[in-house]
Amino acid sequence: MSGCDVNLFCRDVRRARLSMTHLLQSIPMQQTCANGWCKSSFDVTDDDLAFYDKVSPVFEGKKYTIPPPTLCPDCRMQRRMLWRNELHVFLGESALSGKKTMTQFTPNAPYVVYAYEEWQSDAWDATDYGMTADPTQPFFSQFEAQLHRVPHPSRSVISNENCDYANATSWSKNCYMVGACSRNEDCSYCYNLSYCKDCMDCSFIYNCERCYGCIYCKQCTAVRYSKKCVDCSDSYFLLSCEHCSNCFGCANISHKKYCFFNEQLTKEEYEKRISNIDLTSRDNVLEIQKEAQKHWLTFPQKYMRGDMNENVTGNNISQSKNVRSCFDASELEDCAHCWTLHQSRDCQDCYGWGRTAELCYECTEVGDGSTNAVLSAKVYASHDILYSFSCYRCHHLFGCVSMKDSSYCIFNTQYTKEEYDKKVPELIESMRTHGEWGEFFPMQIAPFAYNASAAIDYFPLTESEAERLHIPWYRDDNPPTSHLPAAPNTAVEIQKAPAIFRCNATQAPFKIIEQELAFYTREGIPPPDACFAERNRRRFTESDSHKLWNRTCAKCEKLISTSYQPSRPEIIYCEQCYLETVY
Repeated sequence: MSGCDVNLFCRDVRRARLSMTHLLQSIPMQQTCANGWCKSSFDVTDDDLAFYDKVSPVFEGKKYTIPPPTLCPDCRMQRRMLWRNELHVFLGESALSGKKTMTQFTPNAPYVVYAYEEWQSDAWDATDYGMTADPTQPFFSQFEAQLHRVPHPSRSVISNENCDYANATSWSKNCYMVGACSRNEDCSYCYNLSYCKDCMDCSFIYNCERCYGCIYCKQCTAVRYSKKCVDCSDSYFLLSCEHCSNCFGCANISHKKYCFFNEQLTKEEYEKRISNIDLTSRDNVLEIQKEAQKHWLTFPQKYMRGDMNENVTGNNISQSKNVRSCFDASELEDCAHCWTLHQSRDCQDCYGWGRTAELCYECTEVGDGSTNAVLSAKVYASHDILYSFSCYRCHHLFGCVSMKDSSYCIFNTQYTKEEYDKKVPELIESMRTHGEWGEFFPMQIAPFAYNASAAIDYFPLTESEAERLHIPWYRDDNPPTSHLPAAPNTAVEIQKAPAIFRCNATQAPFKIIEQELAFYTREGIPPPDACFAERNRRRFTESDSHKLWNRTCAKCEKLISTSYQPSRPEIIYCEQCYLETVY
């Protein structure tokens, strides 16, 4: 990020802060997002102000209040997501040993990268890269320089076995091309799954086995091309079904067997119908998917997915209380604007992962018992962390990068507690002067390219749009693929693996590996015709929105807050009407 970029960023923030100071005199406050391309309105509530006060740091008895945000919740989330790579890995080289390693950093990215095991070792010391903070200069410019100096771990992983091509993944075994995953085995091409085994091409699934092409499913076995199902087995093309087995093309059924497009059949009738359908053909599968989706639209859907909740808004939430505008979360209490966060309390504006986190604000990838992490990214088992990146088992850090088992450091320089408590307030006052205090790291200095970060899936941008915003973008100079064949219609037509084909959407080359072909052959599933990035993108377009709209229940006209945009064709019911209709 150039000095000019920093100055422009800080100028806009200073203007927003001056406007905010005026608005603070009149509550409730409705703000306008400071991003010029957004300008949407958003509220800052009394509860928000109380939370910002609670997480504001105190030094020598004086509280340094974190001001209300200048960006809307979506723009804040987009900015944070750019600081986390979940699904993209590249072949690189460890700067410490020179050995080849898979890395989350794009080729030729200007960062020092160590293989993960080497980074975690005692072979180097992050305080050797300490620098002296200059209060006369913008903090973010100095932090960007630190990002380029200090070694980074090649991937965000914990305790995996044979998962070299996985990122943002922990406690997993024999997984390939997965991200944002935990405690899985023999899974490939999946996003955001936990406690799963032998699953492929799935997103947001939990405790499933032998599933393929599924989204938002729990405790399912051998379920294919289905969404929002719980405890189902040996079924195809289901939507919002529970405790069902041997069903095909159904929606909104519970405790059923041998149903075909919601028609109850005998076991013999069902097996006869299924035997006439060739599910090993990709062309056939695509036609059935279209038919099933038309059928699903004739059934009402519940305004949100969730269970065992009290006073929550958002979607895909479970076992939570007092949660506002959260998504894909569980076991939260008193949280707001958090996505993919679990077992956490008193957190706002956090993305991934928790288990556990408390009193964290504007963080990405924070958890493992972390507390009081503020405006930071990649914080593991740490507390009292401010404006830091990639810190493990630390406390009382400010402006640090890639620290392990350290405390009372500023820009990786070691201080005594007394020195730390004196110097940090000086830097905070400097950040206030430069319009930086309370803002998360700028997108322009992020270590990951936009199209190799979590942001690209939730907030898609084109290369030209990213370029206009001065956001990093990775250009993959793959050779032309016109000589490569398209993937065949059935797994039987693939003679051997690995085999390389041409993606029918992006024209990028993609590989079908040996284990993958064995899965398709064993399960009778046709091979994909697109690369993993394109398949993942398609699943995101089929997933629920991570935005809330006000609309009315299609049956009782009760006002509801839902992730189903009013212009969408689905029939949306409030919870009471849905339960009365389905059960």
